[in-house]
Amino acid sequence: MTDRRISGLGWLATGLAVAGMVLNNYRLWPCFCVWIVSNAISAGIHLHARPRLWGLFWRDVIFLAGSIVGLWQWTR
Repeated sequence: MTDRRISGLGWLATGLAVAGMVLNNYRLWPCFCVWIVSNAISAGIHLHARPRLWGLFWRDVIFLAGSIVGLWQWTR
């Protein structure tokens, strides 16, 4: 993947994370859906980086799991 494409994905993940925060501030459950996508993109970026960014990857995986649990709790 090119540096330009990775940078674009990084900006997309950042924009989604901010959108998720705004939705969360208004107590809207779709914030978790947005965060799931954002965290998955970030995890992919950090997994495919050279050298791999394992600390950031695992942080993204933990946040991804938290978003899935949050979505499940808010929508049951």
